[in-house]
Amino acid sequence: MEYFSKELWLRFQDLNETEQAERVWEQNRNSYIKQLEALKERLNSTEFNFFTNESLHDGELISLRVIDTNKKRLIEKKKRSKSYKDPINVEIVVLNGDGDFIYTFKYSKVVFFNIDFFSNADLFDDYFRSIGDWGYDELTSADESLLNHEILFSTGATIKVKFKCIKIKKKKIRIIWWPK
Repeated sequence: MEYFSKELWLRFQDLNETEQAERVWEQNRNSYIKQLEALKERLNSTEFNFFTNESLHDGELISLRVIDTNKKRLIEKKKRSKSYKDPINVEIVVLNGDGDFIYTFKYSKVVFFNIDFFSNADLFDDYFRSIGDWGYDELTSADESLLNHEILFSTGATIKVKFKCIKIKKKKIRIIWWPK
């Protein structure tokens, strides 16, 4: 991640580094917002609004799916799609930090996907040994037609998706019990 790195997040945990880390964080945040504005025409209003106004900090990954649409169409006995050159889709479902919304990210025409689960730099103790809480994410340009979405989790795990299209859905839910 370019703007909200593991190293910078760790610096916030060191009392001797907090003030300097806050300055760097603010500079990086301003730079990130500036580059995000340049992506406005490549996103629809829902997705642009999410990346500029919402945060999933302390959210929890519910599911992650990778779908080969050509194989899915074969099983469903349908013709191969016209997008056979970029048949991979990725879907990520996240519960927000307050536990009252589910966000579903649907990436299509994915050309690169990576998950680094066994990171060697845990940011925080995670006694459940899950992927950890959603820390920070960045949407950046990969080139003129592709975007990158990188997600950093509290364990140091990361997910990176390079794609052409993204759709984000937000659904209100009601959880009876939510640990805090």
